[in-house]
Amino acid sequence: MQTSDYQQFKVALRSGTTFSAVEGQEIYGRVTDSKYSRMIEALLNDAELQLHTSCYLEQQPRGMRKTAIQACKIEVCIYGPLDMCEEVGSWAEEHEAYLQDPKQCHVRWARYCNPHRLSATDPSECPWLFDFLLSSCAVRTEPHERPDLLDVLSTRQNLEEATQPAAVKTELKR
Repeated sequence: MQTSDYQQFKVALRSGTTFSAVEGQEIYGRVTDSKYSRMIEALLNDAELQLHTSCYLEQQPRGMRKTAIQACKIEVCIYGPLDMCEEVGSWAEEHEAYLQDPKQCHVRWARYCNPHRLSATDPSECPWLFDFLLSSCAVRTEPHERPDLLDVLSTRQNLEEATQPAAVKTELKR
Protein backbone atom coordinates (compact mmCIF):
# COMPACT_ATOMS: atom_id res chain seq x y z
CA MET A 1 0.00 0.00 0.00
CA GLN A 2 1.55 3.28 -1.09
CA THR A 3 0.30 6.06 1.16
CA SER A 4 0.17 8.50 -1.80
CA ASP A 5 -2.66 6.41 -3.28
CA TYR A 6 -4.71 6.78 -0.10
CA GLN A 7 -6.29 9.57 1.90
CA GLN A 8 -5.39 9.04 5.56
CA PHE A 9 -7.28 10.42 8.56
CA LYS A 10 -7.71 9.65 12.26
CA VAL A 11 -10.76 7.70 13.35
CA ALA A 12 -12.24 6.83 16.73
CA LEU A 13 -13.37 3.28 17.34
CA ARG A 14 -16.91 3.46 18.76
CA SER A 15 -17.20 -0.32 19.16
CA GLY A 16 -15.76 -3.44 17.61
CA THR A 17 -17.87 -2.84 14.53
CA THR A 18 -18.14 0.96 14.14
CA PHE A 19 -15.80 3.93 13.80
CA SER A 20 -15.99 7.58 12.78
CA ALA A 21 -13.62 10.31 11.61
CA VAL A 22 -12.19 12.37 14.47
CA GLU A 23 -11.66 15.72 12.74
CA GLY A 24 -13.29 17.66 9.95
CA GLN A 25 -15.10 15.05 7.90
CA GLU A 26 -18.40 13.37 8.58
CA ILE A 27 -17.27 9.86 7.83
CA TYR A 28 -18.67 6.81 9.54
CA GLY A 29 -17.57 3.26 8.97
CA ARG A 30 -18.19 -0.34 9.83
CA VAL A 31 -15.87 -3.29 10.34
CA THR A 32 -17.62 -6.03 8.40
CA ASP A 33 -15.24 -8.93 9.11
CA SER A 34 -16.45 -10.53 12.34
CA LYS A 35 -12.97 -11.86 13.17
CA TYR A 36 -11.52 -8.34 13.23
CA SER A 37 -14.54 -6.79 14.93
CA ARG A 38 -14.20 -9.30 17.81
CA MET A 39 -10.49 -8.49 18.07
CA ILE A 40 -11.16 -4.73 18.13
CA GLU A 41 -13.87 -5.20 20.77
CA ALA A 42 -11.44 -7.17 22.97
CA LEU A 43 -8.78 -4.45 22.62
CA LEU A 44 -11.31 -1.73 23.46
CA ASN A 45 -12.40 -3.64 26.58
CA ASP A 46 -8.86 -3.76 28.01
CA ALA A 47 -8.51 -0.63 30.16
CA GLU A 48 -4.69 -0.87 30.20
CA LEU A 49 -4.41 -0.49 26.42
CA GLN A 50 -4.57 2.76 24.48
CA LEU A 51 -5.53 2.51 20.80
CA HIS A 52 -4.79 5.02 18.03
CA THR A 53 -6.58 4.34 14.78
CA SER A 54 -6.18 5.65 11.24
CA CYS A 55 -8.31 4.99 8.19
CA TYR A 56 -6.95 4.83 4.64
CA LEU A 57 -9.42 5.54 1.84
CA GLU A 58 -8.36 4.90 -1.73
CA GLN A 59 -8.00 8.20 -3.61
CA GLN A 60 -10.73 8.82 -6.17
CA PRO A 61 -9.51 10.04 -9.59
CA ARG A 62 -10.38 13.70 -10.21
CA GLY A 63 -13.79 14.22 -11.73
CA MET A 64 -15.22 10.96 -10.38
CA ARG A 65 -18.22 11.18 -8.08
CA LYS A 66 -17.42 10.19 -4.51
CA THR A 67 -19.29 7.08 -3.54
CA ALA A 68 -21.42 6.88 -0.42
CA ILE A 69 -19.98 3.48 0.48
CA GLN A 70 -16.30 2.81 -0.03
CA ALA A 71 -13.94 0.12 1.24
CA CYS A 72 -11.06 1.31 3.40
CA LYS A 73 -8.14 -0.02 5.42
CA ILE A 74 -7.88 0.54 9.16
CA GLU A 75 -4.59 0.67 11.04
CA VAL A 76 -4.72 0.24 14.83
CA CYS A 77 -1.66 1.14 16.93
CA ILE A 78 -1.67 -0.49 20.36
CA TYR A 79 0.03 1.17 23.34
CA GLY A 80 0.22 -0.39 26.77
CA PRO A 81 2.47 -1.33 29.68
CA LEU A 82 5.73 -3.11 28.77
CA ASP A 83 4.78 -6.12 30.91
CA MET A 84 1.82 -6.76 28.57
CA CYS A 85 4.00 -6.95 25.46
CA GLU A 86 4.28 -10.75 25.30
CA GLU A 87 0.63 -11.21 26.28
CA VAL A 88 -0.59 -8.95 23.46
CA GLY A 89 1.75 -10.70 21.01
CA SER A 90 0.50 -14.17 21.99
CA TRP A 91 -3.11 -12.98 21.85
CA ALA A 92 -2.60 -11.58 18.33
CA GLU A 93 -0.95 -14.84 17.17
CA GLU A 94 -3.90 -16.86 18.52
CA HIS A 95 -6.10 -14.75 16.24
CA GLU A 96 -3.69 -15.20 13.30
CA ALA A 97 -2.80 -11.50 13.32
CA TYR A 98 0.77 -10.24 13.40
CA LEU A 99 1.88 -6.86 14.69
CA GLN A 100 3.55 -4.56 12.16
CA ASP A 101 5.85 -1.58 12.58
CA PRO A 102 3.94 1.67 13.15
CA LYS A 103 4.09 4.50 10.62
CA GLN A 104 3.78 7.29 13.17
CA CYS A 105 4.25 8.13 16.83
CA HIS A 106 1.05 8.90 18.76
CA VAL A 107 2.44 8.77 22.30
CA ARG A 108 5.53 10.91 22.91
CA TRP A 109 7.28 8.82 25.60
CA ALA A 110 6.55 5.27 24.53
CA ARG A 111 8.98 2.42 24.03
CA TYR A 112 8.64 0.40 20.85
CA CYS A 113 8.32 -3.24 21.79
CA ASN A 114 6.86 -5.54 19.14
CA PRO A 115 6.93 -9.20 20.25
CA HIS A 116 6.69 -10.25 16.59
CA ARG A 117 10.11 -8.73 15.79
CA LEU A 118 13.31 -10.62 16.49
CA SER A 119 14.83 -7.56 18.17
CA ALA A 120 12.19 -7.57 20.93
CA THR A 121 13.80 -9.90 23.45
CA ASP A 122 13.89 -7.73 26.59
CA PRO A 123 11.11 -5.10 26.89
CA SER A 124 13.28 -2.86 29.10
CA GLU A 125 15.84 -2.57 26.27
CA CYS A 126 13.30 -1.60 23.59
CA PRO A 127 14.05 1.72 21.83
CA TRP A 128 11.89 4.79 22.20
CA LEU A 129 9.23 4.75 19.48
CA PHE A 130 10.27 8.17 18.20
CA ASP A 131 13.91 7.00 17.84
CA PHE A 132 12.79 3.78 16.15
CA LEU A 133 10.73 5.70 13.59
CA LEU A 134 13.60 8.11 12.90
CA SER A 135 16.05 5.27 12.36
CA SER A 136 13.66 3.31 10.15
CA CYS A 137 13.00 6.41 8.03
CA ALA A 138 16.72 6.99 7.66
CA VAL A 139 17.21 3.41 6.53
CA ARG A 140 14.40 3.65 4.00
CA THR A 141 15.51 6.92 2.46
CA GLU A 142 19.28 6.44 2.20
CA PRO A 143 20.24 5.84 -1.42
CA HIS A 144 22.34 2.78 -1.99
CA GLU A 145 24.12 1.51 -5.06
CA ARG A 146 22.75 -1.60 -6.63
CA PRO A 147 25.09 -3.81 -8.61
CA ASP A 148 24.44 -4.04 -12.32
CA LEU A 149 22.46 -7.25 -12.86
CA LEU A 150 24.44 -8.21 -15.95
CA ASP A 151 27.72 -7.85 -14.04
CA VAL A 152 26.41 -10.24 -11.41
CA LEU A 153 25.34 -12.80 -14.01
CA SER A 154 28.41 -12.61 -16.22
CA THR A 155 31.04 -13.80 -13.79
CA ARG A 156 34.35 -15.16 -15.05
CA GLN A 157 34.71 -17.62 -12.22
CA ASN A 158 35.10 -21.25 -13.33
CA LEU A 159 32.81 -23.57 -11.42
CA GLU A 160 33.60 -27.19 -10.63
CA GLU A 161 31.60 -29.82 -12.42
CA ALA A 162 29.07 -31.39 -10.09
CA THR A 163 28.87 -35.13 -9.68
CA GLN A 164 25.91 -36.84 -11.23
CA PRO A 165 23.09 -37.36 -8.71
CA ALA A 166 22.32 -41.00 -7.94
CA ALA A 167 18.65 -40.48 -8.78
CA VAL A 168 19.52 -39.63 -12.41
CA LYS A 169 19.87 -42.96 -14.26
CA THR A 170 20.67 -41.59 -17.71
CA GLU A 171 24.34 -40.78 -18.15
CA LEU A 172 24.88 -37.06 -18.62
CA LYS A 173 26.96 -36.04 -21.65
CA ARG A 174 29.95 -33.73 -21.22
